Amino acid sequence: SNKEPFLIGSAVSTGTFATEPELVSLFDALVPLSSFNCLKRCDSVAEDLRCVAFLECILSILLKLCACLKARESNLKEKAQALALFVSITQHYSTIQTNLDASDLSSSFNSSIVQLTSFLNIPLIYASDLETLTDSQAWTQIKSFEATSPLLFQIIINFLRNVGLLITQCLAFLPCSASHPKWITTESQNNAQTMLSILSQQSLLQIHAARILSTQVKPYFANSSNNTKQTLGKAPKPKHIAGQVFETQPWKSDFPECVLIFESLIARISSIPPSLQNLIIPTILTLIDDYEPTLPPVCLTYHSTPPVLSAAFLATPPLLKTLYPTKSSLQTLHTSATLLFREGILRGLPLTIGGTLAPLRTILSAIPEFMPLLGAHTVLQHLAPLTTTCVKYLKYTRVTLTRKSCGAGLLAVIRGGGWPRIGVYHDVVVKAVAGCWMEVIREEEVEKRDTRRAGMRREELKGLLQEVVKVLDGVCGDVVKVDFEVLVKLDKELFGPLIPESAMPQSA
Repeated sequence: SNKEPFLIGSAVSTGTFATEPELVSLFDALVPLSSFNCLKRCDSVAEDLRCVAFLECILSILLKLCACLKARESNLKEKAQALALFVSITQHYSTIQTNLDASDLSSSFNSSIVQLTSFLNIPLIYASDLETLTDSQAWTQIKSFEATSPLLFQIIINFLRNVGLLITQCLAFLPCSASHPKWITTESQNNAQTMLSILSQQSLLQIHAARILSTQVKPYFANSSNNTKQTLGKAPKPKHIAGQVFETQPWKSDFPECVLIFESLIARISSIPPSLQNLIIPTILTLIDDYEPTLPPVCLTYHSTPPVLSAAFLATPPLLKTLYPTKSSLQTLHTSATLLFREGILRGLPLTIGGTLAPLRTILSAIPEFMPLLGAHTVLQHLAPLTTTCVKYLKYTRVTLTRKSCGAGLLAVIRGGGWPRIGVYHDVVVKAVAGCWMEVIREEEVEKRDTRRAGMRREELKGLLQEVVKVLDGVCGDVVKVDFEVLVKLDKELFGPLIPESAMPQSA
């Protein structure tokens, strides 16, 4: 009604809210005033004195809302409703904004966002064991948090959905030519450019990662103490806390959501720059030390279980590249990669010949990842014994087809990935490949009733052997062709398919 705005404005400007129901009722009555159509009708009769009075009422309402947002005694529902109405009115009626002090509006809005967001802080009661919790006040706090937090999320979501309006207004203050429209000043253009640069950032997570890690994660881990730390498994614990440790550490007792924030942030940022390493690595080490995962003391050996071995190998090359990203640290990168290559691969590879297949397959599959990281000295020093090991796989009759496939494939990788001087050993390699090829062909002829799976393995091995011969032909040229001629003279029908057509002796 026409009287409603005046009554409400008078009540807001002179009265106080004694109880929450009165405040809620007032907010409910103000909701229609925030509609765009209602305010626009008043604007169309701007000369009317009633409209002037209406504007004064709206100004009083906004000032009262600012006071409500600043008041510490206001609860979440009051602040949420005040912010919703505040944003709605100021968003759709720009005339009001010219009559309010900009610093007061900015301060009120910023403080209200901070205060409302603080209501999403996880209550410390969640750090305790909820299954044994009997305190009625604690459960009331939990239920209140679960009921009111969705309201805050919805308010902030609705606000963020209007970012497009902000971008539109920014563009109106950013001319592309030297001539500026009358409404653009140097200050307004600079402010619009700053706002647009913030709004047009591709990843807010990437931008705020350092701040979140330094203020919301690192402080709680920096003061962690392991002096009173319990060791998992040394003392019997109730079933409901099995596998958990409840020490008095800041990241467990003071900020229980700290670990989840850290985990979610790291999982969602596209890349981790070196500047964040000091904020990430210590936290990870603290978590590993605290929860004491049951792992072998040394992961990169043939003693490790295949999943641990595989995870360790896959993580090592990217980690080395991250730790030593510059050219000045290239020598350190080669040294570290060499140490891991020697201790993790060369040391364990010969010992896996007679053991289970999984560690062998894991070790062989990791070698191509290490090749680009190795220095020239390492390549020349260690790839010769590695080649000898691969040749043994092809020579031994008791080695399975799958292992021979791994050895043959690795020979091709060694040549293609980092050792062009393998041609010096062409005679040894050709002899081993020819012997393995002959064994496979004979098994095919004798065991024609072999299973389909075995047949597929033989075909895979034959293809890898052909790949090794092709690599040798490309590396050694005319030198290895003498070996090919010997094989053809021995048995053209048997060894002919092994030799590529481009390397086949002309006399054949």
